[in-house]
Amino acid sequence: MENIQNAIMSAIEAKPLDFKSHIHSELESKVQSALQSRKIELAQSFLNREESEDIQTELEDNVDEEL
Repeated sequence: MENIQNAIMSAIEAKPLDFKSHIHSELESKVQSALQSRKIELAQSFLNREESEDIQTELEDNVDEEL
């Protein structure tokens, strides 16, 4: 949020290069946050799927043993 405030001040002070720099920094920060969130979601999905497969395998082994 600090980058946005700095960008506004740069715009008021007619400093286009500073404005551009602050906006770029804020966008980069938002993109990095979104990518990190997506990585976490994918890792959780992968781990949950792996756990489900392990449970399914255990259940199938138990059924085979009972027969």
